[in-house]
Formats: sequence, structure tokens, C-alpha cells
Amino acid sequence: MSTAKPIKRLDDEDLEKYAKKELPQMVKDIKKAMEENFPGYAYELKVDESDNSIHLNGLSLIPVPVVCKSIRGSFETPGWQFTSWKEDFGTRETPPDLQEVPISEHRSSFEAIRMLIVGMIEYQLLNWFQAEDEARAYAEMK
Repeated sequence: MSTAKPIKRLDDEDLEKYAKKELPQMVKDIKKAMEENFPGYAYELKVDESDNSIHLNGLSLIPVPVVCKSIRGSFETPGWQFTSWKEDFGTRETPPDLQEVPISEHRSSFEAIRMLIVGMIEYQLLNWFQAEDEARAYAEMK
């Protein structure tokens, strides 16, 4: 009979140290990727030093412990959670509800940056297609 080993937890201080160490290079990498691949593209990049998070055009990377499994058991390692905002549209009776939704977790800071930029582009394209579709539907109604 096998018993599951408890997860070796990551100390909050270790997570904070990791995030503070990684943030400056991550910001440089984001700026470099945007400048080299999307010159002239307007974007808003913010760093919230109160929780060591990065925000790019409404998408976020937040430092979190990521659970890793191995033969010897599970353990937590520092990583990043990629999140987006989801809007539940309101009605006449209720206002819209905005909530942050986790999308993925990454142990690698570089992979987290890649997902943040890909997510931003995907979100931009989605908005463009939705607006174009609505514009065409409106034009057909005339």
C-alpha cells in the first residue's frame, strides 16, 4: 500500500526573492521582444512592486509556487501564473462583472514572457475580428 508523500512547500520569502531577482530581466526581455518583433506597436507595460507582478495590456504574470511531480514526490518551485480578465456581460439589472482568470502556470520566466506576449497578440486579434464582424453585420442592416 503506497501513501502519497506530502508536497514540499515553497517558502513565501523564497518566492518573493525569486520574483524580485527575475523581474528586471523579464521587463528587459519583454521590451526587447516587442521592439524587435513589433516595432512601433503601442503597448502598456507595468510592474507592480507590491506583489512583483507584470502587466501587459491587461494581461498579467503573477509569481506563484508551481507544483512539480517527481519520482521522489511532489514539490513546489517558483514560477509564474499567466492571467487574463474575463468580463461577464451585464444586463439592465446587473452591472458587468470583471474577474481575473488564471490561464497557465510556468516554471520558466522566459516561457511565461512568451505566453504573455502571445496572449496579448491573440487578444488584440480577437478584438479586431469581433469589431469587424459587428461592423459588417451593422452595415448589412442598413
